[in-house]
Amino acid sequence: MNAERCRRRPAMTSLLRPLLSALFSFFAIASASQEVDVDGAMTFGNLHPHPSHYHHCYSCASNAYLSVWSQLMHHYFPPKNFTDRCWNPDPDVGTVHCRTACFTIVEEVYEHYSGQGVLRGCVDRLLLFGLDDDVRDAITSYENSCRTTDRHLLQMVALSPDNHLVLMCTCTGRLCNDRDMEYVLSGASATSPLLSLLIPAVVFPLLLLPLRV
Repeated sequence: MNAERCRRRPAMTSLLRPLLSALFSFFAIASASQEVDVDGAMTFGNLHPHPSHYHHCYSCASNAYLSVWSQLMHHYFPPKNFTDRCWNPDPDVGTVHCRTACFTIVEEVYEHYSGQGVLRGCVDRLLLFGLDDDVRDAITSYENSCRTTDRHLLQMVALSPDNHLVLMCTCTGRLCNDRDMEYVLSGASATSPLLSLLIPAVVFPLLLLPLRV
């Protein structure tokens, strides 16, 4: 009986060896295929988006956000830079890769002083936990446009006790969120007082008053 078992072991080993080799190769390929994408997220093999699907967005926040960033850091992705050049950006303010739309947000910031702040980036890199799918689809459905929006619909942290509105501009394309927002605001205020963020707030539905820019 022992002799019979000894004869079977080499045969079983010869059958198992190709199977084990195939399994080892599979896991080796899987490990090699796992990557970290440009946004810092793990991807797997051919599920990684092709580089041509990416474009760049300006990523910055004006200095007004510095005093409140301790509140925002648990909710928002950090911008590349805090600088007042974010109002009219140049490449030195920093950029991020993006696979959806670029955004520019202007809102009131009340902390030590009252004023307006501007925030730029990629829609997918606004909130750490992401926007609701329907909200994200809605704010990216109008290309190269600006509109006043209730911050609660965007799940944004309230920075002003009296005003729930933000001005949000979205666009698609390389560094498309480069508009001089001081110029946009001055033109918007002249045509519609509702687009001035310094007025008392009322709750508007999402995507009110689209403004082509």
